Amino acid sequence: MSVLRPKMKLYTHPHAFLPRFYKGMHVGIPFVRERIEAMAEVVEVTEPQEVAKDVWMLGEVPRKHEQALLEDSYIVVDGEKQFDGLLDDTSVAVKTDKGLLLVLGCCHAGLRNTVEWAEEVVGDEVKYIVGGTHLIAFKPSELPEIIKWLDAIIEKIAPCHCTGLGYEFVLKEKLGEKYVMVGSGSVFEV
Repeated sequence: MSVLRPKMKLYTHPHAFLPRFYKGMHVGIPFVRERIEAMAEVVEVTEPQEVAKDVWMLGEVPRKHEQALLEDSYIVVDGEKQFDGLLDDTSVAVKTDKGLLLVLGCCHAGLRNTVEWAEEVVGDEVKYIVGGTHLIAFKPSELPEIIKWLDAIIEKIAPCHCTGLGYEFVLKEKLGEKYVMVGSGSVFEV
């Protein structure tokens, strides 16, 4: 059974279906665009979009602070190899009565950039974060500043996958009750 329903809109960046490689291996999504279009309306966006009441797809995230790019990665655009700046990395912001919930994919645009962009787009403060933070891309010496910043702004964070297990332990140690362990099937409450 497919999770896509006829007439459903699938919001995506124009780069989402491009061939994508890391260290020479294909790492792009395993779906053919035409097959997806047969099941749903594909809506390409680069700007923020309110996709449902109080739910925003953030579009391309401006990058003023640290970001987590992959040096040996590229996309193929019109038959030409180009460095993959992961412009399609985006997140979803959900406005709750307790502040913004930020749902991350891998956060290659950078955690601080993504949080600041969500706050600018929605006009509220991010208080809750769930998903991959891609902290694994940073040196251990860079982590204390990021954790200090996080501790000052969030109520809860539930990092996973590309955060890196070792860094999750550090977040748990430094953020205490603000840290929530999650995995497939977890329920996160604000």
